[in-house]
Amino acid sequence: MITSLAAVAFVLVLVCYGVSTVFYARIFFGEETDRDCSVAGYSRTAGIACQVLFLVALGIKYGELPFVGIANVLSFVALSLVLVHSIVEARAKVRGTGAFVVGLALILHLMSWSSMTEQPAVLEFLRSPVFGAHVLLAIIGYTGFTLSALYGVMYLLQFRSLKSRQFGAFFKNLPALDFLGKMNLEGMVFGLISLSASIVLGLLLAMQLDKRIFTDAKFIQVLVAWLIYVVVVTGHFAAGWSGRKLVYLSLASFALLIVAILIVTTFFNTFHNFT
Repeated sequence: MITSLAAVAFVLVLVCYGVSTVFYARIFFGEETDRDCSVAGYSRTAGIACQVLFLVALGIKYGELPFVGIANVLSFVALSLVLVHSIVEARAKVRGTGAFVVGLALILHLMSWSSMTEQPAVLEFLRSPVFGAHVLLAIIGYTGFTLSALYGVMYLLQFRSLKSRQFGAFFKNLPALDFLGKMNLEGMVFGLISLSASIVLGLLLAMQLDKRIFTDAKFIQVLVAWLIYVVVVTGHFAAGWSGRKLVYLSLASFALLIVAILIVTTFFNTFHNFT
């Protein structure tokens, strides 16, 4: 029963995010209409509700917090992306980024399908509020870095349009360079703060469970990513790195983060694997 509910919710999320992405694309490449904006926003909201239902169903199925495995993390990142985008859109009244953000969330959610077949061993510490806060903060941190990279890509697209004087859809519908640069920086800062808190909670949890965390490949990967972003953000505030230089550094940092995650997930056994 619960598995069927999770499967239905999973499909509904794909449908809702898919519809939202299509209508956001219509807004981006065509004329913005009230109808398109309403459908894009309502379908995105419905997708959020269905994704929450999907994750709750997984939690009931697992008998613990649905934070196990990379598939679960991808689904949580997708949800976080759409939630943050909703807030940014309401605050800035900018709809040109919807096709990018909701479209990426759609892809990430699709990649989380394998979570339906996972049946992790029930571990008591996975039910701990400290563990839940630790993982949630890590996911929020990764969401911040992902949004930073997305806005960085949009910054470069907008800059290219301005430089080439080709004032097409990208120029008309993407926000101004200043806004995109600000969101690129804010995403990194937000992600860095969240990941810092997650690392602290992770260290406390490792001490409680008597785990040798400093030799764990996943911890090393997270720490290296944290250090890289510390350097980039510090460079902005201390050395004045900004504009394209900061965007390129943020994109390079994000690329290294993704490569490191793939390497650790594929080739290393860590105690962060719960399935």
